[in-house]
Amino acid sequence: MREEGWKPFVLDVRSQREAEIVSLAFVDLLQPHRQVTHAMGKLPRDRDILVHCKGGARSVTACKSLAEAGFAPDCGRSMYSLEGGINAWAQEIDKSMPTY
Repeated sequence: MREEGWKPFVLDVRSQREAEIVSLAFVDLLQPHRQVTHAMGKLPRDRDILVHCKGGARSVTACKSLAEAGFAPDCGRSMYSLEGGINAWAQEIDKSMPTY
C-alpha cells in the first residue's frame, strides 16, 4: 500500500487488548470505535484516512460517527473503511499474521 505511493493516516478502532493480539505495523492511532469522536483533533484533514477494525463493521460505524460529528477531510481527501478488517488483511495480504 504505502510502497505504491498511497500514504493514508491509519486509524485502528479496535480495543487495546485486540491490538495486543495483532496489529498492522503502520497504524498511526489506536482509538476504540466507541470513543472515536474524542480523537477528531488528532486526525489529519490533509491526508486520506484508512479506518480498520477486526472484520469491518466497527470501522464503518467509526467513519459514520466521525462524519456525523462534523469531521471531514479537506477537499480531495477521504475516509475509507478497510473491508473485512485486519482479518481480511491477514488472509489476503499477510498470511503470517494471526487471526482471532
